[in-house]
Amino acid sequence: MLRAQAGVHAVASQLLLRGISVSFPAVDTGYDLLIESGLRIQVKSANLRINSTGNYFDGAYGFHLRRGDWDSKTKSYSRKSYRAYNVVADYFVLWGIDENRFFILPTSAKPRTVWFSRRGTISRSKNS
Repeated sequence: MLRAQAGVHAVASQLLLRGISVSFPAVDTGYDLLIESGLRIQVKSANLRINSTGNYFDGAYGFHLRRGDWDSKTKSYSRKSYRAYNVVADYFVLWGIDENRFFILPTSAKPRTVWFSRRGTISRSKNS
């Protein structure tokens, strides 16, 4: 939870430095920040992961864009009563913590895990 809040404040800080006013909702209704134009932003944060046997042996950030909780028994996300992100927010801003990198995607992107390689490396991801 602390890492998630750090991500929200890191994104807010970058927007403010660029002259864009941001607001924090008092209640979490599906987005983390509201910018002055009315766009709703959902922030996701991830640390660099290094996998010596997979596609990311140089390191990559993995961001889960699905809603719901991971069920380790069924190996899937439980949907419960969650609405899709594109109903409650307009854009994802993804923060790669270790290199302080930011990525922007529309919330209409396919709900799955997306990967971004470490800076200066070639992506071996099969994500389109």
